[in-house]
Amino acid sequence: MKKVHILTFHRALNYGAILQCYGLYKTISQISECDVIDYRASCIENRYKVFVAGKSLKGTIKALLTVPAVKKKKTKFDEFIKNNIEMTQTANSHDELKRMSWGESDCFCVGSDQVWNLDLIASDSSYFFDFVPQEKKRFSYAASIGANLKEEWKNAFQAYLAGFSAVSVREKTAQKQLDSCGITASVEIDPVFLLKREEWFDKARNTNSGSFVLIYLLQKADSFMKSAIEFAQKHGKKVIIISTGLKREYDAEYVSDCGPEEFLGYFKEADTIFTNSFHGIAFSILFNKQFYYQLQGNNVKTNSRLYDVISLFQLEKRNIDNIDNEDYIDYSFINTVIEQKRESAIDYLKNQIVG
Repeated sequence: MKKVHILTFHRALNYGAILQCYGLYKTISQISECDVIDYRASCIENRYKVFVAGKSLKGTIKALLTVPAVKKKKTKFDEFIKNNIEMTQTANSHDELKRMSWGESDCFCVGSDQVWNLDLIASDSSYFFDFVPQEKKRFSYAASIGANLKEEWKNAFQAYLAGFSAVSVREKTAQKQLDSCGITASVEIDPVFLLKREEWFDKARNTNSGSFVLIYLLQKADSFMKSAIEFAQKHGKKVIIISTGLKREYDAEYVSDCGPEEFLGYFKEADTIFTNSFHGIAFSILFNKQFYYQLQGNNVKTNSRLYDVISLFQLEKRNIDNIDNEDYIDYSFINTVIEQKRESAIDYLKNQIVG
């Protein structure tokens, strides 16, 4: 049987990163044998080190102060991977990846997340499978470039992707940018949508937190936070904030070290959710929750993916500017779209793996 090797950001201490990895792994494992390449890229590993060249004094002090919570969180993330995802042997560099041996019929899938944001990955060509023998089948699933395909990147993308059997990206903006340099790509949903709501519920750990409003922000947004707190007070709900930040400015329960299963549990049990995170929005939608979102200021890179998922499901009115309109979201249309997109995505994966 053909074995699929997935390359993604499985080592990031980010809920969206680990859960999209699990979603893709779980889906492909139902089609063929698969694993995740345990590549410990420096661009990811250095993000969680206290002392790194170039880190500001303020950043170093903050990292020192958050060490206990980060260690607890990392332990839970490592346990989640150990219990749920088959891994290859570890590779700590591009050279180590090149020295690894692969089966005769193996194929390779890169994605999702911003695996093709060359600024983020420090132009690490590993995420284009240049360490893989040329005769091996390579394809992407819902890969993200970030904000812009810079002019100086185009030649590299053309060269790297020439050997791919198919290219799939997560955002329409990425599809248009690749098209501008002669690369045909399909747009597929983020891997968290590949699993049904019931499958995620099975992975969620009950928090027994009662009735509450959940706040999950990836970028600080004082006015958005204030609106969420006022909403909770108006409705007589307690507030739970998932945050690794050091400040505790509000009368709320702060959660700084929960693992992936607990994260899912909070989203499953929340009455209403406030978020400016792509995967915060995604799980709010998957779990059919009432939620409000806010774009991240002028952050074009992040907002492109937020807007894509919001517009796909016609949820623009859930912007925080419309908080006074408390109409409930009708999920009948949205669930139909999710199912259609899921079927299309699974067909794409089957065509690449089995076809």
